[in-house]
Amino acid sequence: MKTTIWLIVICLSMSLYACASQDPSHRWRPTLDRPSLIVSMTYTQRQLLDILLNPLSNELNEKDPILLQHRAQLVKRRALFLNSHCDLIRRKIVNASVDYPACHGVTRGNGFCIIDFHQCIAKCANHKRDCPPCEQQAIQCLSNNEDS
Repeated sequence: MKTTIWLIVICLSMSLYACASQDPSHRWRPTLDRPSLIVSMTYTQRQLLDILLNPLSNELNEKDPILLQHRAQLVKRRALFLNSHCDLIRRKIVNASVDYPACHGVTRGNGFCIIDFHQCIAKCANHKRDCPPCEQQAIQCLSNNEDS
């Protein structure tokens, strides 16, 4: 009986210590499931192709302020989808070499932003077309991480 009580006390103490030692600056995130990652992969690759093949992105006039603003947004979207694509490669959802050249400049420091992006896209009812709320949230998160 005494041994059981001591084991319970030790287990509770270890649990409390584990909870107290967690970094409060990072909120808890559930693990990503494969179907969510596949939805995110499809969305990411479709958007990257759209950015690449969009004629406006290649022919913007440097002097027009509206087009310059569009180009800045396009650069941020491209960075988001490149981060997402490289994360999907690391998670072995996209079949590419870990040394994929486009991922050389992508840091892993944005991991939480990209995890949130994958989860958001998987939950987005409109992911088959566009999901601007998820994109804006992720772009804002990535921008905040650059400033820090």
